[in-house]
Amino acid sequence: MWLRTSHTPMTGRRKAEEEGGGCRLKMMAAATLRIQSDWSQALRRDEGEAWLSCRSPGKPTLYGSLTRRGLSSEGVPDIAASEGFVVGEVTKKSILISCPHENVSTKFLAPYTTFARIHQKSITCLDISSGGGLGVSTSTDGTMKIWQAANGEIRRLLEGHVYDVNCCRFFPSGLVVLSGGMDAQLKIWSAEDASCVVTFKGHKGGILDTAIVDRGRNVLSCSRDGTARLWDCGKSSCLGVIADCGSPINGIAVGTADDSVNLGTPEKAPSEREIGTEGKILLLAREDKKLQGVGLQSRQPVFLFDGSDAFNCCTFLSSTYFLAGTQDGNIYQLDVRNTNAPIQIIHRSGAPVLSLLPYRDGFIASQGDGTCFIIQQDLDYVIDLTEADCDPVYKVAQWEKQIYTCCRDGVVRRYQLGDLEEAAMGQDYYAVLELGRQATDADIKKAYRLLALENHPQKCREPEAQERFRLLAEAYDVLSDPVRRGIYDRFGEEGLKGGVPVESGSEDAWTPGYVFHNNPDRVFKEFFGGHNPFAEFFTKDGVEATLPFGGLRGRGVMKQDPPMVWDLHVSLEDLFFGCTKKMKISRRVMNEDGQTSTIRDKILIIDVQPGWKQGTRITFEKEGDQGPNIIPADIIFVIQEKPHPRFKRSNDDLIYVANIPLGKALIGCTVEVRTLDGRLLNIPINDIVHPTYCKVVPGEGMPLLKDPHQKGDLLIQFNVCFPKRLSPNKKVLLKRALLP
Repeated sequence: MWLRTSHTPMTGRRKAEEEGGGCRLKMMAAATLRIQSDWSQALRRDEGEAWLSCRSPGKPTLYGSLTRRGLSSEGVPDIAASEGFVVGEVTKKSILISCPHENVSTKFLAPYTTFARIHQKSITCLDISSGGGLGVSTSTDGTMKIWQAANGEIRRLLEGHVYDVNCCRFFPSGLVVLSGGMDAQLKIWSAEDASCVVTFKGHKGGILDTAIVDRGRNVLSCSRDGTARLWDCGKSSCLGVIADCGSPINGIAVGTADDSVNLGTPEKAPSEREIGTEGKILLLAREDKKLQGVGLQSRQPVFLFDGSDAFNCCTFLSSTYFLAGTQDGNIYQLDVRNTNAPIQIIHRSGAPVLSLLPYRDGFIASQGDGTCFIIQQDLDYVIDLTEADCDPVYKVAQWEKQIYTCCRDGVVRRYQLGDLEEAAMGQDYYAVLELGRQATDADIKKAYRLLALENHPQKCREPEAQERFRLLAEAYDVLSDPVRRGIYDRFGEEGLKGGVPVESGSEDAWTPGYVFHNNPDRVFKEFFGGHNPFAEFFTKDGVEATLPFGGLRGRGVMKQDPPMVWDLHVSLEDLFFGCTKKMKISRRVMNEDGQTSTIRDKILIIDVQPGWKQGTRITFEKEGDQGPNIIPADIIFVIQEKPHPRFKRSNDDLIYVANIPLGKALIGCTVEVRTLDGRLLNIPINDIVHPTYCKVVPGEGMPLLKDPHQKGDLLIQFNVCFPKRLSPNKKVLLKRALLP
């Protein structure tokens, strides 16, 4: 694979060897365009301006500006450039700028949206799940969080590392997260309930990067201790030290090597727990300016390449080519079959290269000066992802045409890319459904019915069936909706997903961009309704037949979150008469797309029945937070009686304590009791009140739950108040009366 860029004068090892006898090739950086970081905001204002610059090595920097002159009839800003610069295509979120004198062009892309509330401080790493629904990120605020990729809403907080977490990534399933921290621990987490299911220990220094082998039976990690290790997830054990470099390893990447590459032979037979290591090579980006390749199964060195500075990151482009970035801003492209000299060196600035990510026929790179750019083989311009200003962009993640970046300023930015390889209209949904643009609604339904049944992954065994099935669902989702189809027919995929002006001449009124919910099964189910188009796959008794390629339902049993238990404090009067309590809760509710959620309030009504007791539990089933792949938790309220100034409760009886003097305890008295319903009872006490005496008043207690018209008893207990002192005369009288 050859990466052609407008700033690279020579692009191949062959030319280097012809001119330098196979010596290492040093590509000189060409001109680089820069733009004001918040250009998209500045140019939304009338007569707004944004600065430009073109920097070429060995020449004075050319400075210029962009000025907004107004809006076109389609609501797109009309932008003019100062002398030396030319404005090309302009959209709501992008602008193409050229500097003809230096023969350089750059398309600057503004974020589609930003998430500033996920973390409070710098975000050091992030990743996006395979389905595009979830994101995971780590921060210097000491937190690691899982969030909705569509809107940044926090779903889970992953707690367990002792110090900062350096790296995080999703497993291919999208339901499990792998993380490594400065506590030298490698952890595996459930994205559904935030539990840590596995902890690996063995490194003697902080873990700096991780990699996953195939589907994730084995994982890899590298550390400041200079080692790279292979781990068995099933047994929670280390399968071996792949390399011990004596220098911190800042980044790793694992890939399948070209068949012509000699990966070495293992000194002993690999463990049966090693899954997917054969034929793979591990790249090590080392602090000591060396880039190393090691046979993953053999543990044998394959190559050792010397760079210009410490290597920070590396990635595979294919089984043959790979990239590595250094602290001084160089990006090396090498051929694994011959690493004596690089194919090319890309140098846009002297800032550290912090992350590299393969993307289609090219790659995405981010640097310590806030730049993040995309280089594609078939584009004659660079795509620059803007708005980070001078804050380092630490990591880049990608899902389909959406690019996510994390930055020192604590913001996650999401960029929406149009199709870089096709025409401006982007994806042709009509072609997906094998239709022409004049297709009627009936034609669209008929085409989807036939193609969805034909390409359903449970029926079609081809590897591409899943993606084809998803694309069919997206095409039907767009073309079956009159509004979406109208926008798509006029503005194409970019306008549909990026938004278009509501009306010509309006500056700020844009339609929200369309985002497919990425749930083709939902579209399929809604289309066919209750009819099962795969009835032939079921036995006569309705049991799903065993199929060699898995069941139709086969996504596992959904797990319900544990119940949420809250105390409900109720007065004794409320438990006597009964009452209605309204409890306001806030919970996450899934949107119609099945992937995103919003916080909504709901009132839960509790009818407190006369006679309820402390500990009574009221359950509202599945009223907890909703989310993908989980069953909402039950919400349980537990009755707690408030203390009462007069009574205590004992089951269905009420206890009243009367204070009487010693004399009345001996000769009798009348006790007044104000009941819960306001009546005044006069209870005669004719017995001598002894320490355990209790007066029972039938039917004056709490209502019986089974029959509220029946009540328990009122139990009057006594606190006899003795005199503090007695005169001699009273003592004589008491002696005569009480003692024989």
